[in-house]
Amino acid sequence: MRPLFSLAVGAVALFSATRPDTAPDEAPVVVAARCPRLVVRAAGPLPAACTRLEGGDIGKLPLVVKAGAQQVVIDEWAARDVSGRELIGFAAELPGDVAYVVRAGDSTYADISPRWLNPAGVVGPRSQPISQLTFCHVPRRVDGCPAALEVE
Repeated sequence: MRPLFSLAVGAVALFSATRPDTAPDEAPVVVAARCPRLVVRAAGPLPAACTRLEGGDIGKLPLVVKAGAQQVVIDEWAARDVSGRELIGFAAELPGDVAYVVRAGDSTYADISPRWLNPAGVVGPRSQPISQLTFCHVPRRVDGCPAALEVE
């Protein structure tokens, strides 16, 4: 059996399944093109199922955020240095159907993990602090499509 990949572009996950009728020399088939996506833009209006944090909200403890019908509780922030002014990670009580988008400098990251730490590192010029954090309720799908959160 050859893997059949479904990728939600710019989204939070890569899902795979097997398909017995695929010949070994055939390319993987991308099936997510027909699946709707929840689009989050860095600026402008958000989908109703999303809440954005920026400015003074980043760093507050405890911080309760609504993501559609779900509730996220941020109970830990990771600081880049002792001053605690540059935050590069967090831990949250995150329901299973909530995804988020982090903006740190010029980089944007989408994830579903209850813990996030800047993948560019903790120190150094590539490691930028969190400037924006958007949580979205992205219900799991039963029609064969992955839950998708797209970043623009």
